[in-house]
Amino acid sequence: MPLRIKNALNDKSKNTIKELNHWFKGRCIPSWRKDLKRLLDNLHSESTDKLLDKAYGLSLSDQYWFKEESDSI
Repeated sequence: MPLRIKNALNDKSKNTIKELNHWFKGRCIPSWRKDLKRLLDNLHSESTDKLLDKAYGLSLSDQYWFKEESDSI
């Protein structure tokens, strides 16, 4: 599990859901990425947040991804 989330689980002063959301949003393509607008247009996505949701939160830098429990993927 991501260290940020593990630390939040161990520290009762932290809100684990808030930490998870912050970590997840950090997986988005950075706003300064070259040709980001064109990429979003080509993928028919309104924002990097929406793209992240469509892509199950996949990242090339780690093994985490998210899906609905009922999703058969």
